[in-house]
Amino acid sequence: MKSLPPDTLKVIEADSFWCFSKLLDGIQDNYTFAQPGIQLKVNALKDIVSRVDSEYSVSGRKPGIEIGNISTTVGIGFQN
Repeated sequence: MKSLPPDTLKVIEADSFWCFSKLLDGIQDNYTFAQPGIQLKVNALKDIVSRVDSEYSVSGRKPGIEIGNISTTVGIGFQN
């Protein structure tokens, strides 16, 4: 890294910061209060399951499956 010119290092630093910022933008809602990102994904999963499995959508759920509690079932409850 010391062999790179200072201008190149600045460009690398700026690009790295931009990439890291984009990564955080994509996952931050999963780890904030009420986890809106995870809730959005669980609701999307409910929608997909109801489209694929009409029995699920008629009965509301199958024995042993509660999609609304997936985040607590798999232990995703994360606090900042």
